[in-house]
This record gives sequence, C-alpha cells and structure tokens, in this order.
Amino acid sequence: MAAPGVFTTTAAGGWLQPNGHAFHGYGVAQWDNTLFGRQTDVITGGATLATRIRSQFPRINLFRIACYNFTSLGYRTGTIYDAFVNSMTSNGVACVIESHNTAHATLTGTALTNETNWYAYWAGHYVSNPLVMFQTMNEPGTNAGWCAQMLATYNAVRGAGNTSTFFCEANAGGGYANGTNYAAIFDDPTVFQQMHNVAFDQHYYSPGSATNTLQWCTDYVNQAITSLQTVQSATGIIPVTSLEFGNSVNGSTIDTIGNNLVQAVFNASNTVGATVWSYNSANTASLADNLTTDTTGTTLNSFGTFCATQIASSPGAVPY
Repeated sequence: MAAPGVFTTTAAGGWLQPNGHAFHGYGVAQWDNTLFGRQTDVITGGATLATRIRSQFPRINLFRIACYNFTSLGYRTGTIYDAFVNSMTSNGVACVIESHNTAHATLTGTALTNETNWYAYWAGHYVSNPLVMFQTMNEPGTNAGWCAQMLATYNAVRGAGNTSTFFCEANAGGGYANGTNYAAIFDDPTVFQQMHNVAFDQHYYSPGSATNTLQWCTDYVNQAITSLQTVQSATGIIPVTSLEFGNSVNGSTIDTIGNNLVQAVFNASNTVGATVWSYNSANTASLADNLTTDTTGTTLNSFGTFCATQIASSPGAVPY
C-alpha cells in the first residue's frame, strides 16, 4: 500500500494524484552533468535552471533527470540534486531520477550492487517528497537478466521505505518496428507481478522512413502501449509513459518529419505521460533531440518551441 500523499497507479492502468484525481505528466528530460560541451545541468544549474525551464514550459508537470555519473561516490551522497529538485517539486513538477547508463548492458555482481546502493540512497533521501519518483537504468538492452536487474532496483527503492511511483524501462533500447510485440521483449515478465505502483517507460525514435506520417506514428505509439499493457503488475494493468523520445533517427541525424512522432507521443490517447529528450543537449549545431539553441539552455530552438506547444496542449498538463 502506497503511503499517504503518494501518486499511485490503478488496476485499470491509470495514474492518480494523492487527491484521487487522474494525473497525466508531460515535460522534458535533462542530464545531471556538463559532459559533451554542456554548460548548465541539473546539478550546476540548480534552482536557476529549474525556474528557467518552468518559464519556457509553463505547463510542465513532469521532469526526467538522467543521472549519467551515478557510479561516482559524489553522486551517491550529499544533496547535489536538492536545489533543482526542491525548486521543481515545490512548484508542482514531479521529478523522475534514473541511472543513465548508455552501455546497453545488464548489470550483475558488484556493478549491480553499486547501482542498487545508489538508488537506495536517493530513495531514502527523498522519501518524504512524493513528487520525487524513480526509474530503472536507462536502456539496458535485451540481455538475459535485465528484468531481474529492474526488480533489484525496485527492491532497493522500496527497501528504503519509498513508495512513490516507480518506472520500468519497457523496450530495453531505442524504437522497434511498427507492430512489434513489446510484451514479448521482456526476458522475465513475471517480475512485474511482484511490483506495486509501477509504470512503464517506452522510448520512441523516428525510423527515418518516408512513411513516417502522423497517422503512422500514432498507430505505432498506440500499438506499442496496447502491447505493453498485456503485462501486469501486482496491482493490475501497468500504465505507460514515454520518458524519452525525440525527432532524430540515431541521436544526431534529424528526421525531416520527426515532429510527427513527437506529436504522436504527446497526444497518445492511452498514455499517462511523456518527457521529450532533451533539454540543453550537446547537439546545438542541429535540432536533433535538442530543445535549446545553446549549451546553457538560454533560448528554445524551433523544436523546443514545438514541444512547449505540445506540452501546453496535452491532456492534464498543468503543474500539480
């Protein structure tokens, strides 16, 4: 049973605010470091960055923090995220914290122990803030044991006494072809039957196809969600979000009609939320998966402005 004040998922695949009203979360994602030429990030930007993001996306209510250097001791102790997180959550924006490992590899042994200890620390640190949520490691790949790793992460968070909504990576990597049976990708879907108050995070990227029309993208997104919801948790149907999607084919090459996919994700009829990738990316020379014109995030580019409009028009997108 979730603690009072915590956002909860329902047996029918919904997501509820503590007051019992339906919640839909929409927003953006951002790194926690200044790698790759980035000048401002969640840690260094703090409350100043949080204020700027809320002004640029005035109806934002969900933010994904991609924690890239989680293995560093300094990222497992202290209050390094507090200025940003407290500014966001005190203004009604939920924050999802995740280990952003980009190796597409399942962790075992000491590496898994280090990761679960990292999650346990931050889950305990934010246990009294119901607007701080957690997500399993970024895109682990379809290696044997990736579902076991997600369960270990879940247990670390819950073991710290944190009952906030917990997100599980749904597709192990980037996008797949339209019609993919996403439920069949999990190496052990029974692990979800041990979980309460969980949601899926399905990532989408443009296939770079000339057939990538808005209708094709809409069908693609809705089919993926329908497929995933055949997998159930201890509560029932697992609600589906997308905490990472963009307008590129491979992270650097923009799809000229990639905005169709972005619009389809934001407007999917059976999703409970979406955060576009990413704010203040390193790709300032292009619009590929980047919402700002410079490495400090001072100004939104045309893609960022497009996404701000999508967030503003998404159902239920308003600070909690």
